[in-house]
Amino acid sequence: MAALCLLLVAGVLAGYSLWRQSAARQAYAAGQYARVVQALDAAPWMRRANDETYRYSAGRLLLEEGDAHGALQAFEALGAYEDSPAQANHARYALAHQHMEAGALVEAHALFAQLGSYTDSANFAARIAAYQAAEATTDPLVRHEAFAALDDFLDSENKATAAAAQALEQALLLYEEGEFAAAGALFGRLPQQGQTSGYTAACALAAAPSANGLAALRALEEEGIPVGAILLSDGYIRRFLDGEWHSADGGGTFLYDYADRAFYLPDFEVSGDYMFYKGQMLPREGNIGILFGYEGYDVITLLVGDEGPFTFHRQAE
Repeated sequence: MAALCLLLVAGVLAGYSLWRQSAARQAYAAGQYARVVQALDAAPWMRRANDETYRYSAGRLLLEEGDAHGALQAFEALGAYEDSPAQANHARYALAHQHMEAGALVEAHALFAQLGSYTDSANFAARIAAYQAAEATTDPLVRHEAFAALDDFLDSENKATAAAAQALEQALLLYEEGEFAAAGALFGRLPQQGQTSGYTAACALAAAPSANGLAALRALEEEGIPVGAILLSDGYIRRFLDGEWHSADGGGTFLYDYADRAFYLPDFEVSGDYMFYKGQMLPREGNIGILFGYEGYDVITLLVGDEGPFTFHRQAE
């Protein structure tokens, strides 16, 4: 009787095992890896007998669930079983993206580089390297250009905008200090938005003084670009001052004739040979100096020696 019972139990177990194995094989053939794992987990002795099938199915299930790291370990351990090398690359690619999105760029770059020509891995490896190089750059303009070249990769657009703002501050400071060539070099490489294009044009005019430049500078001033330092620079001041100016606060009349290089300031004992230098008329010998200040295209101030400053208004011709 006992022997019969044992035979019955053995038969049931064998039948159960065959049923489980059949269910697992059908699920495996259909790519239903969760059912494979479930079927073999319910019969541990069958799992041991189908170890590689079980581990492969578990790896595919981990990949479906987003556990790229666990899937990679599973497929690497399987070696050449079925298409495990291809699935390992799939998991490695997914893991690289997860690292990249989490900001772990060193790990992401290593995985993309390891993948080589797999899908677009080489492109991602190159872009991460470029992003890291941009991050290491301290020059705001170079940093802006490097991130701008990466378009919408990660947060490159935001970083390009922030770097452009820093470079713009740098350019504006140079402009305020009268370093127009250096400022123009920066402005010219920045996005020509807002007043940046106006500053770029002003720096270009400062570099190449001309009669036509006066009208262009006046137009830029009307757009909100400060141009006084350029108009009082050595390249423009003679053209700018050409004409008659009157003061209502004790300065009298100031006249400058650009064609004759002659000036008159009758209310002061000013005569002789002068030269212009950085917004000043400096006597070559003997006389007092005159310092010009800019209030607007038609309004200037004169400090004559230690007298003034006096405000002068341009007179219409």
